[in-house]
Amino acid sequence: MASPKSKMNRLFPILFLLFVFSCEDKEVLTQFEGDILLNIYEKKYFSEEIKIEFLDVVNESRCPLDGICIWPGNARVLLRFNQKGLPKGINIYLDSYGNQRTIYLLNYKIKLRELSPYPQISNIIRKFDYSMILNVEQID
Repeated sequence: MASPKSKMNRLFPILFLLFVFSCEDKEVLTQFEGDILLNIYEKKYFSEEIKIEFLDVVNESRCPLDGICIWPGNARVLLRFNQKGLPKGINIYLDSYGNQRTIYLLNYKIKLRELSPYPQISNIIRKFDYSMILNVEQID
């Protein structure tokens, strides 16, 4: 029969791994205003109250830099905004062109300022290459 100490010695590495993998590495920013850089699939935390996450580029039809187009085109991004007390968060769609560049949500104004990289005919953009700059303002 195994002693309680040997059972604990076998259980400790499993518990340690569970602890390590359950901890989410998160950088908590001090201010949720101004320009914010987000890479695709990245989450940013602002205190323990607010989290914003860049989920996807759902449409990319911007005119390539080395192309000739009759309009600038549009890219649409999907974000998730979560404030403490919202169980699942709120999905936000923002466009790089047109009226849907800015959204008013709770007491914030969120604007897509830039989506990078910009398309080129000679270059294929992979999902992991995308990043964006959001401008966030708190409103009363």
